[in-house]
Amino acid sequence: MSLLTHSTRALSGALILSLAVLIGAAGLLAINSAQGADHRDSPATTGNAPLDITDVYAFRDPTANDNLVVGFGVNGVTTPDQNANARFSSTGSYLIHVDNNGDLNDDATVTVKFDNSDPQKFTITGLGSTPITGPVTPAGSAPNITAAGGIKVFAGLRDDPFFFDLTAFKHFVAGPYVPAAGLRAAGDGAPADTFAGTNVSYVVIDLPITALTGAANSSTGVINAWVSTDTGSGQLDRMAIPAINTALIPADQKDNFNKGKPSTDAATFQATAKTTMDGLRSAVDAVLNGPVGPEDG
Repeated sequence: MSLLTHSTRALSGALILSLAVLIGAAGLLAINSAQGADHRDSPATTGNAPLDITDVYAFRDPTANDNLVVGFGVNGVTTPDQNANARFSSTGSYLIHVDNNGDLNDDATVTVKFDNSDPQKFTITGLGSTPITGPVTPAGSAPNITAAGGIKVFAGLRDDPFFFDLTAFKHFVAGPYVPAAGLRAAGDGAPADTFAGTNVSYVVIDLPITALTGAANSSTGVINAWVSTDTGSGQLDRMAIPAINTALIPADQKDNFNKGKPSTDAATFQATAKTTMDGLRSAVDAVLNGPVGPEDG
């Protein structure tokens, strides 16, 4: 599993690049099930939208360099008429995992849970001895920001930040061609965001980096981070850099991948992912080598 790697020396531009590259790769392989970065990426998650992770973000707070912002979304592809019914799971859990020493095991775990009230309330543990509680922002309301001990939390609907031209993607897969605009063929119009106007339920936490690392300051070290969801009887989904499961893992292994953990990914899934990636490279070469010139996948 590719992790969100946050260098506490500086925000890594490679993180943003990796997100963009892998989203692009997803557009060539996830023919039927792809609904976004990791929207509805496996049979089990498709049936449990409140615990289906769509995207994960981690970056330094641009207004407070010693703070880290971590955000993750669920309930992908929520249309405006569904806004009022979009809720976080009240029976499952949302976990932010942090590895501080490179062994791909948890050194810190932040757990977010929601009750079944209306509006819902969240409880966050793992960031100090006192749990952080606050309300979910109702649809259409001004954001409720809960502040506690230098930590700020938001939970509620946001516009889906993912961009993907699903129409062009389907056309390309049905009969590959040299794209003229995005994945669009010449004369097929401008790229269009399939996810425009849809929403996602987000949890966003802004916190001191030292709250996760335990270090004396926020200027040294590297954080590997990922997010998972648990139904109460076991892990359902996990994610860091998007599109790994969507693009590189075969359909019959997607649920098992989502139940896995980073420390065993190399042994369990690396060979499979490489085979898929090699196939993608060959497919792109076959389409572009003649008209465009030599391409490296």
